[in-house]
This record gives sequence, structure tokens and C-alpha cells, in this order.
Amino acid sequence: MKQFYNFFLASNLIISLAAASLYIHYALMGKGNFSMAMPVFIFMATYLCYHIQKVAFYYLYDDLDKYHRKFYFNFKAYHVLIFSLLIASCLNMAVTSLQKRELMTLLTASLITVFYVKIPFTSYSLRNIPYIKPVVIAVVWMLVCCATHNALPYIYWIDCFGFIFALCLAFDLKDHHEDKSKNLKTFADMPPPLNKIFPLFCALIYAVFFYNYFNQTIFCLIFMSAYTYTIYSKQSKWKFYILLDGLIILRLLLDLGN
Repeated sequence: MKQFYNFFLASNLIISLAAASLYIHYALMGKGNFSMAMPVFIFMATYLCYHIQKVAFYYLYDDLDKYHRKFYFNFKAYHVLIFSLLIASCLNMAVTSLQKRELMTLLTASLITVFYVKIPFTSYSLRNIPYIKPVVIAVVWMLVCCATHNALPYIYWIDCFGFIFALCLAFDLKDHHEDKSKNLKTFADMPPPLNKIFPLFCALIYAVFFYNYFNQTIFCLIFMSAYTYTIYSKQSKWKFYILLDGLIILRLLLDLGN
């Protein structure tokens, strides 16, 4: 069972599904028309990007956690086949199904992702800039899930940025020891108890903002409960990721339930 969970965690299927579901969530919130081609493309592209990023970290910095080392080296043939099919599918959809505005927005997000790993022809990367890691990730998600929509009100852009930024602060706390070993400066470096109070305070500000604008009490309560639990409790990495990534998917499930 543990091997299954580790495989599922390293596969990036949850975060890929979360990205696609958040796009649909904002489409429903903004009451705009959208083609299912876009969330399908986002799912495949997110899956590819997260794995390509991991492989790049490995070859550039010899930086790869134990989950992904086993995942990649034990299933090499599987990855070559899946990645090849996904790349071909994404290229086909980019040419045949996406509008120019959508494609340019996704290319911008992809470029930021590349700079996050390494700025070409330099020894620098965006993640090496102190405290900017959650900002970069939140901007990329905002572009993918909000900017790709046609005339989506900016209040949803702000909501997406705040939501992902708050989640990233919790992830930084969980990955603090790994980031510190790589000389990455994050908000988790703040002295205790500020290192936990600060992300919790940011999550509370987001929850108040979300409630005031969207009046969704159930999600606010679940969000703050799950967030507080992940900040102050000790659990395995896969439970941590599933719980926080699950909050993203939960937003769409609550939409469909209303």
C-alpha cells in the first residue's frame, strides 16, 4: 500500500487534475463558455511540466527526492512512452484546438517555469531569489487557470493568486529542510513560531477575502481546518500533498454540488 501511495504521489496525477479542475472552477464562477479541450490540455501539460522540471533539477543540480528517483528509474520505458504520447497530444491540441490568446498565455507561463528552474545562459534561477518561490508559482497558476479565460473578472485572478500563494507557504514549511540544504531562502526560514504563524495568517486573510466576495462558508471552514492541521501536525509527505492538493479539487466539487 505504501508503495502505491508513493507511486501515486510521484506521478503528479493529483496536481495535474487539480490544475485542470481549478480552470473549470473559474470558468463556472465567471459563467463563461469554455471548451473541454483546454482543461484536458492543462492536465496533460501540467503533468509534463512537473516531470520535466524534476528531470531538469536532477540533471542540472543532481536534485531529486527519493520518491521521484524510484519513480523514474524503475519505470524508464513507461515514462518514455507516456511522455512521447503526451508531447505529441499537446502539440496537436496547441495547433488545432487552442486560440492564439490562450496559446500565448500558456507560453508565457511555460517561460516563467523555465526561468524558475534555470535562466538560460546564466547560473541563476528564479527560485534562488529569496522569498520569491511562492510568488512565482502563484503567478504561473494564475496565468494558466485565469488568464486563459476570455474576459474573466480580475477578482478571480486575485483569488487564484492568494489561494495558491497560501498553499505554497504551507508546502515551503514542509520542504524547509530540503530547501535549506539547497540554500533556498523561503518564508519557512522565519524563526519559530513566526514560521507557522505567518502562513496561517496569510491563509486567514485569504479565507476572509474569499468569504467576503464569494460567501462560501463551507469551503472557508474546510480550508482553514485543513490548513491549520497541515501546519501544526506531523504526517507523511504523501498525506500532506494529497490534503492540500485536494483542497484545489474540492473547489470544483463544491461548484458541481451547488
